[in-house]
Amino acid sequence: MAKYNITYSCGHEEEVELFGPMTDRESNIAYYKKYGICSECFKKAIEEDIREMEEELNLPSLEGSEKQVEWAGRIRFIFMVELKKHQDSSVYEAALAFFSGQTEAKFWIDNRETPFPLLIMENSKAIRVLMK
Repeated sequence: MAKYNITYSCGHEEEVELFGPMTDRESNIAYYKKYGICSECFKKAIEEDIREMEEELNLPSLEGSEKQVEWAGRIRFIFMVELKKHQDSSVYEAALAFFSGQTEAKFWIDNRETPFPLLIMENSKAIRVLMK
């Protein structure tokens, strides 16, 4: 194990801890320099992806504390990415309407570990009502 200062492809430098044989470490360093981005640029890229999806799906703002909203926004993003995979499903529009309406950050945080199919099934009654 050793610490290295890496200048990523984004131009920013960070210290990373690398393990394993020296050849693996050198390979990782080369990869980070050519393709990697620093943690701050990575965070900004994720935030941009979240904003784009919120605009694309016309999602309302989440309600809660600043930390809750940030956390719930990431959870909702992952869920919506999964939901979009089912756009051809007959329940897609109703599911999108239902889950878009979940604006309390608490809902997303409380359901963060609920598998996608189970979350759909647990809310199927409300989704069926929206389908009518």
